[in-house]
Amino acid sequence: MEAKAQTRYLRVTAQKARRVVNLVRGQNAVEAAASLKFQPQAVAEDVRKAHRIGDRQRAGQGRRCW
Repeated sequence: MEAKAQTRYLRVTAQKARRVVNLVRGQNAVEAAASLKFQPQAVAEDVRKAHRIGDRQRAGQGRRCW
C-alpha cells in the first residue's frame, strides 16, 4: 500500500529536502524510518515527521501521531 504525506511551509530549500527524500524513496516504511533516523542533515528530522504522519494515516489513525 502506498501513502503520501505533504509538508508545507518548511524553511529549507527544495534541493536540500529533495536530497534526503531521494534516499528513502522506494524503501519500505521500516527501512525508511531507520535510515532517516541516522541522516546527518537537519532536514532529515522534518522528513521523518512527515514520513511518520503518512505512515499513521495509511494505518488509519489519522493525524494523531505525536
